[in-house]
Amino acid sequence: RQKGAVVKELAYYANGKLEYEKLAKGRGCDVRAYDDDGALSFEGLYVPRWGDGLGLWSLEPTGLVKRYFKGQLRAEERYDEAGTPDGLQRYFELEKPKQLQRREQWEKGRMRWSEDTAPNGDVLHREYAEDGSVKGEVLMKPAQQL
Repeated sequence: RQKGAVVKELAYYANGKLEYEKLAKGRGCDVRAYDDDGALSFEGLYVPRWGDGLGLWSLEPTGLVKRYFKGQLRAEERYDEAGTPDGLQRYFELEKPKQLQRREQWEKGRMRWSEDTAPNGDVLHREYAEDGSVKGEVLMKPAQQL
């Protein structure tokens, strides 16, 4: 604590491994959370949602949040200041690191479009209506398959 405010918070699993670390940053906290085996689980900027901001359950994401599976990057998600999805979300293949599996464009909590990439390179592009239903879709083939 510094001047009565929490500037750094650490939590540990029963096995002694670090569960999460929070570092104060502006009105929020830089957070890194880990699995009980020590692998990075997620990281990003979070702001208090309610209460005193202690623990992860009282925080919501803002800006870019990276999620991992067994330490490998799985998703890059973006949130607005209210904690709702906003901007380009990217999801990656687990078996092939850094290979894009899905992209989604969100605007103020509503998905506008998505693109799913198949292993053969085909991309299914979908547009969404205001109510969240699929408005249209197009299957795009890689240039070498044309």
